[in-house]
Amino acid sequence: MKEVNSFMPITFEISKHCPTVEKYWRFLLPQLQPYVYLEIGSFEGLSTSRFLEIAKTYSLQNISHRLQVTCIDSWSGGEEHQGMNFGKIEARYESNIQECLSWYPAERRPEIRKIKSLSHQALCKLVGSESNQYDLIYVDGSHHGADTLADIMLCWFLLRVGGVMIMDDYLWKEPTGKGAIHEPKIAIDAFTTIFGQRLQIIMDAPLRQMHIVKREN
Repeated sequence: MKEVNSFMPITFEISKHCPTVEKYWRFLLPQLQPYVYLEIGSFEGLSTSRFLEIAKTYSLQNISHRLQVTCIDSWSGGEEHQGMNFGKIEARYESNIQECLSWYPAERRPEIRKIKSLSHQALCKLVGSESNQYDLIYVDGSHHGADTLADIMLCWFLLRVGGVMIMDDYLWKEPTGKGAIHEPKIAIDAFTTIFGQRLQIIMDAPLRQMHIVKREN
């Protein structure tokens, strides 16, 4: 069982039989065994729920460490979310998280920290005190290229060496044709190009997501 304090780079045995995000997470996380998880863009809490469900399979076997989950979301949406009732969406997040926590015995329940804020504001505060702490970071916030790049850059300083960052919606297209600057791909490509020698791209991951391992600061 991997220790949080000695989390090191690992070689993933990537299976080409895991083409979907759901199957891939179920394949990857038991190998990675992350205990300290950060999520940018929680919405209804479905990705948090997925993490907590999969992590239960290994975390309950390790009495030395408890899962630590940090969720950052403004619950006000981006430019593609106009007209949505975010009061109801946030309420569904709360309900889904409570349901997930009920799967764990009381003494082993994960520590959930919810930060309701614009991501760059919250991340700037975390960088000052929690640098190189996170085993797994999932970036699924604003789709605008500038926002995505800011999120990824700040998350880089929070990710520990050997940790994994998953960037969602790599191939997402802005539906009204505003152009590439309103899409995540341009920011993800810029980041992986500039930081290419400091990271390893995990091949055979679902095309809609980019997975990288942090090799050095």
